[in-house]
Amino acid sequence: MNSKLYRISKSLLILTPFITLQTVFYGLYVAMCIFFVLLFRYMMEFVDDIFIYVGIYILKVLAMTNL
Repeated sequence: MNSKLYRISKSLLILTPFITLQTVFYGLYVAMCIFFVLLFRYMMEFVDDIFIYVGIYILKVLAMTNL
């Protein structure tokens, strides 16, 4: 009975580095997602102007290629 518990604890000790690495990467992934969402929300204020400029630029390029 005691040897079985010992084996389980030993296997858990072997697995712990993988588990901690996985949780760290998962935490970083979640933090990056939150950061990108906040950045996107912040950028949305300027996105309208950027889209207008890009649209004008594309129209100019199309006009130049047609002419």
